[in-house]
Amino acid sequence: TLLTQALEYYQTLEPRDSARLSQATILTAYHYWWKGEKSKAYGLLENIADTNKEALWTLYALTAKDYNFKACYEYLCRIMEDEKEKESFENQQALATLNFYLNRPDECERLFDNLTRYIRTPQDSALYWGRVLSNHADIISDYGKHDKAIQLQEQVLNHFIGKDSLRVSFAYGSLSRYHLLVAISLSLALPLISQPLQVLHISIQRS
Repeated sequence: TLLTQALEYYQTLEPRDSARLSQATILTAYHYWWKGEKSKAYGLLENIADTNKEALWTLYALTAKDYNFKACYEYLCRIMEDEKEKESFENQQALATLNFYLNRPDECERLFDNLTRYIRTPQDSALYWGRVLSNHADIISDYGKHDKAIQLQEQVLNHFIGKDSLRVSFAYGSLSRYHLLVAISLSLALPLISQPLQVLHISIQRS
């Protein structure tokens, strides 16, 4: 194809045009990825990822699309070795989410709890209120901490009341689900709570 021919041309060009070579490599990697030749795509990008930040970001994006969360997490950590990237709200929330997918509940919750310290721009704030905080609540509920999830989702609800009726309806839906889960948890726990009392009552009667 023209892409692979362009890549071969820039790979042999002297003097080397680094910008064009980088662009050709990334475009060709996407071409291979879309064709399903993913090992070729990743191989091309890995060859330049140590010195090419755009290639590293592309590896991060493609592994996310492939649901390869372990590799995605590793690429994001490499990206965040840069201090500026480490302080990015978007990167921090992505790191928290990846820890959820990797079944690391303690680290996931810690990262989500600390996210507000990274909010610095209106875009960060919009992302936090529009998506991240409700995701945080859902994840905490998934961990069985429904009371905390309710508190978080109520923050979303209060933020959008009178501003965005669709997000308000979503927040009410989530809150209904959390309260239902609390009720189910209590109904399952009640027999366990009452069992020692029944045993105690029986033992007293027999004595």
